[in-house]
Amino acid sequence: MGEIQKYKDLIGRRVADDELEELAIDLLKAAISNNGNWAGLWDGVLARILELPPEARSRIADGLATQYHSEQAGPNARENALVLLGIVSRGLPPHNRLSAERLALLDKVSRQHSFWYGARYENLIEAELAAGRPIAPAVVATVRRAVLHAYQNEDLPRTAKKLTEPPLNVGEEWAEEALRETDPVWRQLLSHMATATAAKPSAKWDKQATELAGALGPDRVRETMLPWLALVGRPRTFELERGTYEPDVNSAFDPYNANALRGVAWLLSLLPPHPDTARALGALVETSLRKVAGLGPRNPKVANAGVNALARIDSEAALAELARLATRVTYKNTAKLLDAALEARAVALGLSREEIEELAVPAYGLTGVGHAEHRLGEATAVLEVQGTKAVLTWRNASGRPVRTVPAAVRRDHAEELKELKAAVKDIDRMLSAQSERLDRQFLADRTWSYATWRERYLDHPLVGTLARRLLWTVDGTTVGYTPKAPCARSPTPRSPTARTSACGTRWATSPPRSWPGATGWNATE
Repeated sequence: MGEIQKYKDLIGRRVADDELEELAIDLLKAAISNNGNWAGLWDGVLARILELPPEARSRIADGLATQYHSEQAGPNARENALVLLGIVSRGLPPHNRLSAERLALLDKVSRQHSFWYGARYENLIEAELAAGRPIAPAVVATVRRAVLHAYQNEDLPRTAKKLTEPPLNVGEEWAEEALRETDPVWRQLLSHMATATAAKPSAKWDKQATELAGALGPDRVRETMLPWLALVGRPRTFELERGTYEPDVNSAFDPYNANALRGVAWLLSLLPPHPDTARALGALVETSLRKVAGLGPRNPKVANAGVNALARIDSEAALAELARLATRVTYKNTAKLLDAALEARAVALGLSREEIEELAVPAYGLTGVGHAEHRLGEATAVLEVQGTKAVLTWRNASGRPVRTVPAAVRRDHAEELKELKAAVKDIDRMLSAQSERLDRQFLADRTWSYATWRERYLDHPLVGTLARRLLWTVDGTTVGYTPKAPCARSPTPRSPTARTSACGTRWATSPPRSWPGATGWNATE
């Protein structure tokens, strides 16, 4: 406190004695005392300077420029001189004092994740804006991240509000892909996405988002945005400098862009339901919860936004994603949101939570238990569940297996092929989730009617691949499912459907040797 008052008094004496160039040296000494941090009570010293007449401040600016070039000045002194020059010159006519050196310091700032507000780097940016020069996007990104600190001065957010371009921060692959949209409506939509700072969207936010999306077309918005989400979590396009004890900022989400990701999730939930949307939102939740060294989950707020978005979508695919995530997510707050979303859906349908989880499992195009065939032109795609994995194989027009996707399918059925490959990934993820759910059911000791059990477990196209490998208790008897012995081949082979119908199934009171360890539930006639 005494040192701060000393410099306030010194300013008065230097001005009275017309020693303004010497005052520049005094300010640099003050910067050494406060380590370049002009926060708190030190702000009063700067306020005294800004109260001086323009002519006096101009002479102090000249003195700072002189000290910058002095032989005694080291790197810290030069940085302090540039910052002080920006402060002293605020409101003065534009001048090119140390402009090249200021740009070099801003380039250094652009490689930082953020900065402490006491560094007063916003004055460097104000000087550039006063000179009519644009601010580099990477610098804009650093300033926006710095504003999100819990502590800040009034000048920093005021400067940040002037930096409207680009609407998203550069440095993340998904954001840079989004910034390639140059249509003014798209830019407005991106800017609106970045305002998603609350836990849930307001009616006003939804209305504006819907209007902007409507101007572009809902299908176009969905088809454009979903590929962005596929890029979330990829390595940064350029790395930021990381302090010795800082978390891995290069693996975390940019906090400014994280708000925009929340907005993207909310907006997608306002569009007509689509399986691709639910799939992308589920993946966003998982990506957002992956752990980063020194930080924990990447961004739980984005994960929660993804859950809230899925809960707002009235579709089977969205419900399936909620049920799948409920078996996978361990982060407490997000898990609570998932539980609440499933409970709300259960209450709305008059069902129990367990029944909702059972009914939420899609077939993913499987027409039999663990099997489906799709005719694409002259080729046939065979989708099968083998163990805990989905496998996609191909047969040519003559029915012979081929190793790769036929060229005609790639050329003429690209969308169907894309959907099949997506189904394979969905089945793999859901099989893992259902395996964990079945483990929980064992602990719950649940009981079903025989017809319900057959429908939701034994004969379900996807769950059946797991259920038929387990032991069950039916009316007090432990049983397991197994195919009948192979039928004798007839001279004229029957179709797969006919063979299945002819061979049927039987119940075994003990499992084959290849079965896994016994697990039991109840099913009653």
